Amino acid sequence: MSTLSRFMNGFLNFDQVALGRLVLDTANPGRNFCKTGTLQLNAADRSRNEFTDVYSLTNARSSSNFQVTLTKLLDVFASKSGTSANTIQTDKAVSYELLNVDDKLEKLLEDEAVRKWVETYKKKSRVYMVVALHAVQDVSVSLDHDTTAAAGVKATVPVSAAAEAIAPGSTTVLPGGAAISGAVDPKVAVDHLVELARSASFAAPGERIIAVGYLEVKLRSFFSNQAEERPKLAAKTVWKSFDASRAAEAADMIEATVVGMNPTDLGKGAQVVAESAGLAGQFVILEGQV
Repeated sequence: MSTLSRFMNGFLNFDQVALGRLVLDTANPGRNFCKTGTLQLNAADRSRNEFTDVYSLTNARSSSNFQVTLTKLLDVFASKSGTSANTIQTDKAVSYELLNVDDKLEKLLEDEAVRKWVETYKKKSRVYMVVALHAVQDVSVSLDHDTTAAAGVKATVPVSAAAEAIAPGSTTVLPGGAAISGAVDPKVAVDHLVELARSASFAAPGERIIAVGYLEVKLRSFFSNQAEERPKLAAKTVWKSFDASRAAEAADMIEATVVGMNPTDLGKGAQVVAESAGLAGQFVILEGQV
């Protein structure tokens, strides 16, 4: 399956998007996503590949149009983040890709709430699965992995201890740059930090997401009483339709799969101005980004 990656409109942190997330808007994977569908991933569930820079990641130098457009886009990233364009252009690039995607979809669909979400939103929108996160690493960040790991452990202290540590009216800066004040419920704050630590635990210090890769979730309807139409896929990706308003003669079963994407699959209004095929799949830059 061919992964389609699009550049974001600014850097994302690793707590804003996650591998395996089901989303409706490829431009904003931190908005309009399935909140009940969260995968607990470990190192065996993802690959990590390093590249000299973003140009190597995207194979930009194979297309003069894409290379020029990418350079303009990196200038935009620089102006938005207060970073020099040269720094972003020369930073090391890292690509994280979700492995065994079909198995991950099965795992998500074990949850009835996820199946309902997919069926409901698929009627009015495309549904996508985040399968790749592409980042640049700011080499000027001196925080090492040991310090990051230690900070992550500190974020998981018992709620009672955290509550005592947060003095009324104070503001405490915690791992990842997050800050909480004494006015915030300590339990809520610590729960947020635990989630933050989990989502960003595999990222190296200084890494910021610059592009996100997707596959599309497709649904197929079929009749339960017609054996020849029954899918041969895992039962976990097949369910009886939740739509009580469907016509009596309509197909009553749903099958979900993930499929590769083309630029035209990004949805209405998405106009690609430059594209390139890299080792991590196809990359696109859209109209209005540069």
